[in-house]
Parts: sequence; structure tokens; C-alpha cells
Amino acid sequence: MTNVQTKPASQSPERSPQDDLTESGKVESRHPVQLLYPQYGPVEALVGVGVFYVIVDRMTPVLVEALEGAVPTLVPDPFTTLVAMFLWAIALLTLGSQVYAQLRPNPLTFESRADREAYLDRKRPTDSEYTINLVLLILGATIALLAWNGAIGFLEDVIPVVVELDGEMPAAMTIENALVFAAFFVGLAAYTRGLDRLVIGGMRESLYRLYTGAWE
Repeated sequence: MTNVQTKPASQSPERSPQDDLTESGKVESRHPVQLLYPQYGPVEALVGVGVFYVIVDRMTPVLVEALEGAVPTLVPDPFTTLVAMFLWAIALLTLGSQVYAQLRPNPLTFESRADREAYLDRKRPTDSEYTINLVLLILGATIALLAWNGAIGFLEDVIPVVVELDGEMPAAMTIENALVFAAFFVGLAAYTRGLDRLVIGGMRESLYRLYTGAWE
């Protein structure tokens, strides 16, 4: 009897653990991963609210004095109470909007750790962005500090004219002082934006280094 030998069915080679290794030698997980990622804006908003509070606090006595003639029953109370309530409302609205802005896109979900690391690398600030934001911070702070007294003085002159519609135009209300007033807010905007981008950018850089092991 002739023995017929059958050829064994071809079997795929077993997958070794090395097949899942990345170029860096780490095992890449293909399971979905999540990330809590900071968004730009909170530092800028909080500093803006703080400066707004200082300005309103400085202008409240000026408003009270101007309103004594127009609406004597409104000052000092309940006007100061209304101002305090207004400031609290602005603070709470700002805080709520920033909390929502941070929570709305989070957590971010990625198909793998490699995708998460690529996102962290793509979103972290570049050297040029650090430089630009540092320049904005220093230049904006310098302009805002230099223009602060002029801006406050301009407001102190404008408020009585606005409240007392028939008030005389003060000599300090010139185009030059108006430009100083505008320069203060431009400098403040540059400062808060630069500060916000540096702080949040630093947090993003820290997350990148944490998840990629760049600090090891």
C-alpha cells in the first residue's frame, strides 16, 4: 500500500511581542486613551476682570460725587450696593464661561497613545511663539503701566461730563489724553494675551513632556 503523505496546512507564524514595539522600543497600546487638555483664555479673562474691578473701584467715588446732584436719592446707597452686585455678576459670568470653555472639549479621546503624543507635539508652543508672547507680555505691561495714570485721569474727567449732560468739557479731555486712554487698553490686551499664552503654553509643554517621557 502506498502511503500518501499530506502536506500540512500552512500556518501563519506566531506574532512575537516585538511586533507591537514602536521605534522607541515601547509597546504601543491600540486601546483608546483620553486626555484633559488646557485651553487658552482663563488667565487672560481673570486678569481682565481683576483690572476691571480696580478701575470700577477707583471710579465709584467719582460716580457718587457726580450723581449727588443728578440723583441724590441714589447715592451713596443703594448705588454702591448695585456696583458691588454688578462686579460680582461680572466675576461669576467670567468664571462660569471659562469653566465651560475648559470642560466643553474635554476629555479628548485618541485611538492610541501614539495619536495622543502626536497631538501633544502638534499643539505645544513653538520657540517663536514663546518669544512673541514674551514680547507681548513685556511690551504690553510697559505700555499699560506708563498709561495707567493718564487713563484713570481721563476717566475721572469724562464721567462727570457723561453724568451731568450739561457739564462743561474739561481742559484735560484732549486728543492726546484720549490716545493715552486707548493705549492703556491696547497694552493691557497685549499683556494679558501674552501672559495667558505663556502660562497655558507652559502647561501644554509640561503635558507633552509628561506623556512622552521627555523628562526621563
